[in-house]
Amino acid sequence: MQPATKLVLVGVLVVLALGVARIISLREEGPKALIPNPRTGKESRNEMDTPGSSEASRVGIDEPEGDSKEVRPQEGIAELAEAKATAEAEEAVRGLRMDLHESLLGRLNPDALLAFAQGIADGECEPKILGDPGLGGGVRVALQGVHEGLAAFLEVNHSSDPEIAKVLTLEIQCDPEESAPFVEGSFRAAPLMSVKVWSDHDGNAKDIVIFTDIPPAYADCKQAGLDINQSTFDLGLVYRIPQSQSAPPTVRQNYFEYGLPKNREISALVQGPATPSRERMERFNRQLLKLHERVSQ
Repeated sequence: MQPATKLVLVGVLVVLALGVARIISLREEGPKALIPNPRTGKESRNEMDTPGSSEASRVGIDEPEGDSKEVRPQEGIAELAEAKATAEAEEAVRGLRMDLHESLLGRLNPDALLAFAQGIADGECEPKILGDPGLGGGVRVALQGVHEGLAAFLEVNHSSDPEIAKVLTLEIQCDPEESAPFVEGSFRAAPLMSVKVWSDHDGNAKDIVIFTDIPPAYADCKQAGLDINQSTFDLGLVYRIPQSQSAPPTVRQNYFEYGLPKNREISALVQGPATPSRERMERFNRQLLKLHERVSQ
């Protein structure tokens, strides 16, 4: 064999050996192997063997960042937190409906109702003054942005008592149900509650009253042929919490008797603390005063 031929054969064997070594190396490294990007000339990860890899990644082309569908961990956490908050709000609204219907049976949880009202007052709601006056003839303000399934209003009134500077009422209405429930001989409209606070010139609460009300659904009663003027049924409770330490709370029941609204003092079955904590009542009073300041600006 000629020397030149030997050199060619040696060269071929060397090239083959290097090629085999490269193939073995690529197999061992698998998806971590680096291949040149034909567009940039830079090396990028070879994901040819990675399940679910895109066509661009198979040829080593970097995908645009804006097209990525990957969900960042912080976004997932935010979505979970929002879903949890929504579920908790829905559960709270269902609990409020139950508590209000319980008041028709003479049962009341004043601490839970005041806590719910405090949550509305503490929330990030946007007040909007309405043209129509409230039930007490005062300024009526819609609080936008409360829990879904609710409507909330702030009513501002004045008192003839010179020691009272403001009378503020937070009213919370549940949305109407698809069909009016039939309770105690009449169809009922959506339940509502309100908390009224009388405060002095120093901003101290002098009296706090919690009202519950489930009025008749007049249209449904008329459609069913029911004459509510010929019947008697309860409407709700009035729970007065005097701020004097010596005076106990009092409970009165509103009811409808043959077309006339009436009320009477009763011994209600109070669930939870008979009197909400002083801290809770003071905080609620401060929040109502802050809402009033925002409306007055």
